[in-house]
Amino acid sequence: MKSDNIVIRKLSIKDIPNVISISKRIFGVTDNENWHHAAVTKWEDRFNKNGALLGAYVNGLLVGYKFGYEKSPERFHSWMGGVLREYRGQKIATHLLKHQENLIKEKGYKEITVNTIESKYPIMLKFLKKHGYVVDSVSEQKEFDNSVVLKSHLKKKLKI
Repeated sequence: MKSDNIVIRKLSIKDIPNVISISKRIFGVTDNENWHHAAVTKWEDRFNKNGALLGAYVNGLLVGYKFGYEKSPERFHSWMGGVLREYRGQKIATHLLKHQENLIKEKGYKEITVNTIESKYPIMLKFLKKHGYVVDSVSEQKEFDNSVVLKSHLKKKLKI
């Protein structure tokens, strides 16, 4: 679905259940699956660590989100995010990324980190590198091939 009407909004802790619901759709998780990211308390705990939850809306419909939290007074971690498949290719993820970076710069953070799984999300890895993120470390995990940690030093405010 194509639309030029993209609005990015700051969301509250009350919006977490709706964001988890859309997150399941983004990541292809059925209601019958026990998804380790589905626990509302897990999201609330992170939100309460100076979290920032942003929603992307097209014609009033939530189609994507970006969520992160404070790791240290100078470092913010972008934990989860995505865009519904039918709305991809419209720069919504770019809008979310820029809004998140500007928001956390205003809060005084100097660095942002993101974890991804290279074999499972190669498009995300390419997207982050395109936007100036560099690989900070790679670690092997039992359930995944490689977990890649990327980071970016927050400098100037980005044009949105």
